[in-house]
Amino acid sequence: MTNYLDIRTLSLASGIIYLFLSISMIYISANQKTFKGFNQWTVASLFNFSGLVLISSRNTLPDFFTIVMANGLMFSFIALITSGLVSFVGRKPRIRLYMADSTSKCTTKSLTEDRMRGLVVETFSGAII
Repeated sequence: MTNYLDIRTLSLASGIIYLFLSISMIYISANQKTFKGFNQWTVASLFNFSGLVLISSRNTLPDFFTIVMANGLMFSFIALITSGLVSFVGRKPRIRLYMADSTSKCTTKSLTEDRMRGLVVETFSGAII
């Protein structure tokens, strides 16, 4: 019996949803005035789409792309969402700090540990500080 709801299929479906979200956000930002942080959220959606598509091609591409690059893109998604929220509130975002922090945590944890427990909490707590 074939399992149609494996993690690769769900990742691809989520990636396609993020692709359509990105296209919609690009259309909105091109045709009307948007608020601060909207463009960062648009780029974040594109990063998440790319990361999810890389995860869905787990056994077809090399592990560097499907593990390290995919996790780096998905944690850059978190950093860009955080940066967009900070700029929306009116504070100056430190996007380079957020992206370097989340990407370095992602690559070190994905290469050294089997479990990535607490990584999302660490990334968000580092962005708040």
